Amino acid sequence: MSLLLFSLMLAGAPSPSGAGEPALERPTVHLAADEALTDWMVWRLLEEGYPLTASAEAADIELAVAPASEGSWTVMAKGESTVAFDVETSTDLAVIRLELLHRSLDALEDVTPRSAEGPEPATVGITIDADSPPSLAPSVAAEVLAAGATLVPSGVPAQLRVCASGGAEEEPSVTIVDGASECGVSAETEPAFTSALLPTTAQRVEAAIAALGQSEAVLTETVRDEPDAVVPEPVEPADDAERAPGLDAGPGPEPLRTPLVGAPLVLRGGLAVGAIGRLTVPDAIFVGSMTFGREPGVQGWLELQVRPTNVVGRFKVVEVVPALGIQVRPLKVRRTSLLLGVLLGLETHSYWLRADQLRTQGTHISGSAEAALGFAIEVWKQHEVQLAFRAGSGAERVHEVEGEEIWRRNTFRFGGTLGFAFGRVLGR
Repeated sequence: MSLLLFSLMLAGAPSPSGAGEPALERPTVHLAADEALTDWMVWRLLEEGYPLTASAEAADIELAVAPASEGSWTVMAKGESTVAFDVETSTDLAVIRLELLHRSLDALEDVTPRSAEGPEPATVGITIDADSPPSLAPSVAAEVLAAGATLVPSGVPAQLRVCASGGAEEEPSVTIVDGASECGVSAETEPAFTSALLPTTAQRVEAAIAALGQSEAVLTETVRDEPDAVVPEPVEPADDAERAPGLDAGPGPEPLRTPLVGAPLVLRGGLAVGAIGRLTVPDAIFVGSMTFGREPGVQGWLELQVRPTNVVGRFKVVEVVPALGIQVRPLKVRRTSLLLGVLLGLETHSYWLRADQLRTQGTHISGSAEAALGFAIEVWKQHEVQLAFRAGSGAERVHEVEGEEIWRRNTFRFGGTLGFAFGRVLGR
């Protein structure tokens, strides 16, 4: 199945000659993708203007694309923040490939890049002859990354440039020149690359990188398989996992906690419903809320609760609680966040009685305090489902008619709510 998927992906790869100038300066990406997807994805991200590096330490963003289960894939981008999507499997393999690319671009746009900590690898650009087969560009790009370099898009200055050409029926020609040079310069007018002939493009790029700084001459080398060529002893082919460091098959690195420092500012608003009980009596609760702050981190929390409580005959009670507090998201793993919060507010208790000759109504106001513990699961971008368990206290309420108690609520209350919240990242 993976061989069929790989063949279809390569067959649908766009012509490398169509790659244009990058519109914006993009963060450097370290890609960990499924084996059948790696080469194609590398070239498409390069066309979108993203530099790619084989070193996770030198990357601003780590992007993982891998099967998550029998019927879905996971796309996750990790920088200062983490953004992840699930992509459902389709019967059309081309649709799967394009959906994974679109979700990867969404994740790269939404995530907050980090500052790369590792040493900056040598930068290498690629120029592919227009008459070359579509499969040549992704293959050469993977070889450059296997050499440990940072692959830059067309138009971005590079220290070295790899020029490749060759038809489907002939061995490709690979030439390595200085980044400031143009492809197609005759070897007779350029100093020869002094390294011995090496069997793979990745090894030749490694040798060219090693020679940087040792000579001011332009580095150039053209290699074709010729009957009289002297080739060193064959090198054992590397395993698939070693073909491109950091681009191995499999699901990629296990998602880590999103750090608190540098987390994005998020404005979020939502609605929730649930039930609140006071000892043995449950009441419905409707909630509107808004938060603003860092996620993960600390947010200000504004909430309005409406509790139309159980009625007794024609006796009705509605409690409205506007409250202000703090919500903390101390932990976020993939798309799930832990929620902790406290609220202080004013409980407005309104009641009406219309029975026979009795007509009475009134409003009582008292303080209210509440604590919440819950979870938020991101379903798309910053939009999420929230589940919260609540416990609080307010004034005890008792209503009597002609000395007979008809309604009571105790001081302490507890219950839960389920809701949906819309979010928007600010300050990007």
